[in-house]
Amino acid sequence: MDDNLNRYKQDRFGLWIIETNSGEFIGDCGLAWQFVDGRQQLEVGYHVLHGQQGRGYATEAATACRDYAAQKGHHSLIAVIYPGNTASENVAKKIGLTAITSSTDSKGNPFSIFQGSLSQTCP
Repeated sequence: MDDNLNRYKQDRFGLWIIETNSGEFIGDCGLAWQFVDGRQQLEVGYHVLHGQQGRGYATEAATACRDYAAQKGHHSLIAVIYPGNTASENVAKKIGLTAITSSTDSKGNPFSIFQGSLSQTCP
């Protein structure tokens, strides 16, 4: 929680909750600066409760985050996705990101980096 509050203070963004029209919490989505392969990059992250997946919530939220980043003058966006997370890969592709490379996290776990130019992905 403290990390997210600090992000808001410093960057004016972080993770937002995703909820249904009735106010039921179903996940979170947002923007955060990440160091990936020695470079600071803006990442869109999204997490939806298992029972709520497949209903378009992550895509809708990630699209809003992508558009917000573009409106704030950011030029590119990444998504860090771990192997086997096909649903997250599909969301990344739907918002205009393309798999560009693979890397490993600080624990040696492999992940894929999806990236897109915001000038190309936004209407």
